[in-house]
Amino acid sequence: MLSAIACGPSEPRIVVHADAPVVVDPAPDKPGFDPRSARLKAAGREVARVSGRTLVLHVDAALLSNDPTAYEAALVSALTSLARTLDAVKKEDDEAFALAMKPLEEIFVRYEPLAADPRARIDAGGKRLVIETRERRFAEIPYYPVMIAVLDGYDDATEKAMAGPAPSSDADIEKRFEWLTRTRPGRGSVVVWRAEAKVSNESREARGLEAAAEVRLAVLDLEARADGRELRAKMRTWLVNELPRIESLHRDPKKLALVPRDSAIFRADSAFDAFVAKRFWELAPREQDKLVDVLFARGPLCQGDETTCAKPRMLSRVPRLDIGMKLLAEARAGEWDPRRSAHPELVARVVCPSLRDARGKPKETCNPSFAAYALATKEGRSRLLHELTSASDPGYVSEVAATLSYARPEDVRAFVRGFESNPRLYKEAVRSLVGATWDSARTVLEEETRRAFATADPDLRAATLTVLAESRGRLHRHYADSYFERFEKEWSTKVDERTMNAFLDGAPARLADVPRMWKALDVHARVKPGIAKLDAFLATPREVLGESHALTLETWVARLCEDNAKDDLARVHAALEGASRKSREAAQMVGNALADSAPGKCRKKEKAEDDGR
Repeated sequence: MLSAIACGPSEPRIVVHADAPVVVDPAPDKPGFDPRSARLKAAGREVARVSGRTLVLHVDAALLSNDPTAYEAALVSALTSLARTLDAVKKEDDEAFALAMKPLEEIFVRYEPLAADPRARIDAGGKRLVIETRERRFAEIPYYPVMIAVLDGYDDATEKAMAGPAPSSDADIEKRFEWLTRTRPGRGSVVVWRAEAKVSNESREARGLEAAAEVRLAVLDLEARADGRELRAKMRTWLVNELPRIESLHRDPKKLALVPRDSAIFRADSAFDAFVAKRFWELAPREQDKLVDVLFARGPLCQGDETTCAKPRMLSRVPRLDIGMKLLAEARAGEWDPRRSAHPELVARVVCPSLRDARGKPKETCNPSFAAYALATKEGRSRLLHELTSASDPGYVSEVAATLSYARPEDVRAFVRGFESNPRLYKEAVRSLVGATWDSARTVLEEETRRAFATADPDLRAATLTVLAESRGRLHRHYADSYFERFEKEWSTKVDERTMNAFLDGAPARLADVPRMWKALDVHARVKPGIAKLDAFLATPREVLGESHALTLETWVARLCEDNAKDDLARVHAALEGASRKSREAAQMVGNALADSAPGKCRKKEKAEDDGR
């Protein structure tokens, strides 16, 4: 049965039955409509079909027209509008609609002169839907207020159902999770909004933050209880997506300082950190990406000790170093190509394996690398240097050093000093760092290699030469010669054969630097080390050198000619001659230098120059 009743002590009482006549009590003198009309019956049946039950519609007499002849049109319009509204609410949330309809018996449309907009609520234990409006056109049943009332009724009932002990089965866990994370347009989290609505406006924000933390704690507990893979994945995704909410609070240290230490906010932070530490390697790549954005945040690095950072870090209890060191090991195993690692995206973003140009100089790839992050803290520096020195792999050290574009100068200093006890590693670290483009690091390298040169170890001294070759050897010959002429006075010695051998060892392309540093070399360092590396030098790709093989060799011979070093010229000529016989390509590279170093060539050149003057 569906009825419409106009209430009031002496006002008309109209009852509309879906399959019965319309009764007006007291009956108007001129009803003006047929209560058994097909239109009224059809409209009533439509409401019953949509709602799934018979309902009684009460209409305030103040909303009825004074003209009885308009009753039928108004009632038909009201019933039709009610059917459309209920159908729209059902489509919006079928589950909430079904729960709201189950106990519902009556719908009241009341006149409320102070209602700025139509409003609705469910009361009487869910049996009555009350709609209040000041519009005389009551026939238009408002959709939005009815929808809000139905959803609120659903939330009231669900909250009571979820008030029991923590669930144990996956089915119940999923229901509890869906309730805890339920959202509604304009309100966000239902649980948080309801918690805020129970307190005064002054306390609403604080209560909302607390409630959000309580939800996280509850979901973390459910995640630990769940067995189903898909259910766990769904909850983990939700938890990781909470990062922006957690982050927003941590951006305001003053506000955070006002939160009691036993607050759910701090307990949720601690539990969330434990979850990340335990589950990080089980999470989907998308979740891992979001976490590393926080774990290895871009911007100023935390200095000293993690616990004394001036800027508090989120996820402070998560073992960042363990994660970073694992990814560093993956990068090494994949030969520094992230695509070959077990976690390509993470290696690319955290370790930042450096791209190299044709000459092997590192290019910046991201800011900052894990190595830069690790060097910025005492524990990280210790672990990173221990790992590198224990491996005793120059290539490993070189690749890590190449990622330090954003490291602080003092951290670069600590990095190179960490290898002083292992000169081979020290030399490779400096070789890689010297290719960097940031001036502050170059200043540190010059200071540190000056210190290392005093040890007289050839590898440490070779590192010094690497720095000087980049900073001084790249100058115009006039200025380079001016500096290297003073080398012996400044450094108390010239570059000897052992140092030059160490300088060229593993880097034959550096033979191009020999003519540039000529004035700093003793007579034993000028030829013999270069001859030993000649074949390797000729095998080095042209783009790695920065100049042609032929030009380097011609300049080398020209230097010997300038010094009239006949014996050394003969040695170089013999070496070039031997190289020319090995391949056509080598013969082309050494051809000019071979001709220039032939006996008597230097004197003829000098004579021609004299004649020209």
